[in-house]
Amino acid sequence: MTDPTHWARGRSLTANGLWVQFALCLLLVLGGCTGARKQVRGDVVRKLQFEGRAEGTSDGDHRSAISQKKSSWGAFVWPFTYWVQAESLAPGTLRKDGQRLRIWYAEQGYFDMRFLGWEVRRIKKATDDKAGVVDIRGYLEPGPRSSVRHMDYSSLEGTGAIELLMRNVTRTAPIRAGDPFDAGLVRRTAKMLEEALRENTFAYASVVPLMDAYPEEQAVDVQIEADVGVSATIGPITVSGEGTYDDKLLRVAADEVYLEEGEAYSLSRMRQAQQDLFRMQLFSVVSVSPDLSDPTRTAVPVNVEIQPGRTKRLRAGGAVTFDTYNLVPRGTIEYRDLRLGHSLVQLDARASVGAIIGVTSDTDLGGDWAGLVGDVGMRVRYPFLAKNRLAISSSAKAFQEVQYGNIPYWGYSVDALLAWRIARKIQFTSGPVFDFFSYRGDSGLERELAAIQFQGDFNSTAYNLLGWVAGIVADFRDDPLSPSRGTYVLGGVKQSIPIPTVPEREAGWDGDPVEPFLYTRFRVDARAYKSFRLNRKQRRLPLTLAGLGRGTILVPWEGADSSLPYPDLGFAGGTTSLRSFRNNQVGPYDCVCAYERGRPSPPHNNGEFYDVDRTYLPRGGALVIEAIGEARYAVTNSLSVALFGEMGLLSSRVRETSADDLRFGAGVGGRIHTPVGPVRLDLGFRPTYPEDFGPERYIGCNTIDQIPRGYDLTTPSLRARQRIAERNPVMAVNFFLAIGEAF
Repeated sequence: MTDPTHWARGRSLTANGLWVQFALCLLLVLGGCTGARKQVRGDVVRKLQFEGRAEGTSDGDHRSAISQKKSSWGAFVWPFTYWVQAESLAPGTLRKDGQRLRIWYAEQGYFDMRFLGWEVRRIKKATDDKAGVVDIRGYLEPGPRSSVRHMDYSSLEGTGAIELLMRNVTRTAPIRAGDPFDAGLVRRTAKMLEEALRENTFAYASVVPLMDAYPEEQAVDVQIEADVGVSATIGPITVSGEGTYDDKLLRVAADEVYLEEGEAYSLSRMRQAQQDLFRMQLFSVVSVSPDLSDPTRTAVPVNVEIQPGRTKRLRAGGAVTFDTYNLVPRGTIEYRDLRLGHSLVQLDARASVGAIIGVTSDTDLGGDWAGLVGDVGMRVRYPFLAKNRLAISSSAKAFQEVQYGNIPYWGYSVDALLAWRIARKIQFTSGPVFDFFSYRGDSGLERELAAIQFQGDFNSTAYNLLGWVAGIVADFRDDPLSPSRGTYVLGGVKQSIPIPTVPEREAGWDGDPVEPFLYTRFRVDARAYKSFRLNRKQRRLPLTLAGLGRGTILVPWEGADSSLPYPDLGFAGGTTSLRSFRNNQVGPYDCVCAYERGRPSPPHNNGEFYDVDRTYLPRGGALVIEAIGEARYAVTNSLSVALFGEMGLLSSRVRETSADDLRFGAGVGGRIHTPVGPVRLDLGFRPTYPEDFGPERYIGCNTIDQIPRGYDLTTPSLRARQRIAERNPVMAVNFFLAIGEAF
């Protein structure tokens, strides 16, 4: 027999041998690399600082104004020194940098600035194989700063509408008379005025700032000279393309340009036309440019040039979600063809597959494999009818999922929709939709869940719903992924079309079909965004105030007590809803227990272990209202923070609504902006509500197994949930990590 002690030792030696080999390989790799100091001859710059700089400026501002650079910290820290390039000391460049600093300070209004010189302090001496290390310090005397004494726009006075336009621009200009002088802000003001003129029919407008400095008086006089030119309109529009094109594609591009000959000249309208063509995803290059060669021409020709793009795309990706109880890894593959078979028909196909893995369970003894989930679907669309104003589409999707972590189900949906683009950013959609849903099993649990959800005399484990939908969307946001300006409004209605549901035939059962659902659902979603500067000198608008108002109401035709389909009910709570609540956890819920080997009797099972799965089923409601306000502040171009407050209401029936149905919360968050949208982290706080202390009812649960669900970060474990009633908590805290803004 093998000695287990011997086997363990042999394994340890083998592992140690592998570590030794790995260390030797690492040393060989690093030995073949060259450190940052070995790549430079002479000296490298470790620090570059300034003393005596003007108030409100930083070392970084000064370094950006000169040519001499400093090395990054990684050039002197192992092992980064093998990959980071060090910056060498250039004495000739350093001498010229003194003059560059004088010019930079003069641009800020410090005309008497004196540059006193550089101090180069040696940190390490150079050797035969390594460069020396030095720190550099510059010494300055900025002197007094000049102010803008006069800001003159006399060239625009006395011209009526132009003078009014000038006043509107100067009211928000980054610099005015009396402000400290800044040449960059003066040029920016002139540029703002020029763009405003070109936006308002003056296509040939040219604005030049003239600045006269009086250092002895610490004053600068600014004269804004404007050559307005003639008022212009949009002239003939020409669409041309490079590469292989057919007449249909050129016609489609021409129809997408929302410009008309004879309308007032507007720079933003042409930029918008360029964006609209890019959004079609048919072209790789789009240029919309006015012909301004003749400044006397009142009708400005517009040239639209396009180049073909790739119309086929195959993408694959993956994601992992975790909801305290289940880990769900999922892989996805998507295919898009915007010119199916060289036609103008567009195809989108998608398939995903994943696994539900119960990483924790109520017994705290480990999780179980819950099975595979996934979906497959496709949509076919033709969006180029009636000069791109009318689109027809049809989609089909089949899916297999697990409801609330425990109950597997499958289903499919089909629709056929007609979309009419009323205006460039307003679209109306209508058409029939059909949904089918069925639990994969036919045990008593599935039948009980279906009866709870669909109410009435529903006695099957499957349902079907046929309806007609109609909706209108007006989207005036500047960026759907991370909006900062504009509005978004959605209004929709769904009317059910009765189809009797035939229960599954069981032995000895002889019943009538279940009565179909007959109801109307209304939905409204309104959002608004407004950005602000905290002061006039800021180039960007860092503060955004965002607001959301959302509501859903279901009206049964046969009275307030008529049954309503569970999938169409309203729910609240989650990453795109009330963020101080977990997903769908606003309002009452039920707890359904399922025992793998049957319900134990006696309940304690004589002390022997047994499996129990609890399904926490939110009831939803026929009336849901949400109101959320959020303040977002951009700290840098890639990082922002947010504060939000929220209010919600969920009621099972409209006529039963009361003040007890109101819910409130607030929170803070951070965003890291990426090309696919902001990566969002939100922390929500709220008081506790009745649903946090337990369900409305336990179904099929022995008393010993009646445990409420977890509702925040402090209640994920079985032990914490058992003690909820004893602790009587007054506050809940929830955390969400997601991609994209909440609204």
